[in-house]
Amino acid sequence: MTAPRVGDVFVVKRRIHPRMISAFGELTADLAAHHLTQHPGRPVAHGAYLLSTLAMLGGTSALGHRITVELLAPAYADDVVETRIEITAAQAGGRLGVLLEADFTIRDQHGGLIGRGTIGCSIPPEPPAPAKAGTSQADE
Repeated sequence: MTAPRVGDVFVVKRRIHPRMISAFGELTADLAAHHLTQHPGRPVAHGAYLLSTLAMLGGTSALGHRITVELLAPAYADDVVETRIEITAAQAGGRLGVLLEADFTIRDQHGGLIGRGTIGCSIPPEPPAPAKAGTSQADE
């Protein structure tokens, strides 16, 4: 994969399944009533669950280092949320791979703004190819 560049935009759409809200609550021990009951009519998604899409940049898993977020409105079970991530800075990061800065927005299916912020992350370098049978990396 080519490393993301300044100006690249990644969009991730996700339908919030009620079972994912429940599973996320179990995983994080955040079992607050508004996540598990019909509040107003549908459970509220966890903010951290909504932010999990930030880990995906064009299908590549990013390692988050810093995040600033402002959550402005709830998202509910069965909503379709769209996370738009725009790369604002990119540089070589040595062992960390490529260091990225990005702005992001999260919107519901009606275009309503749910959240916004910035993220600092890295795309790790590609792992070395496995050594061929009977050779070592030093032999190649």
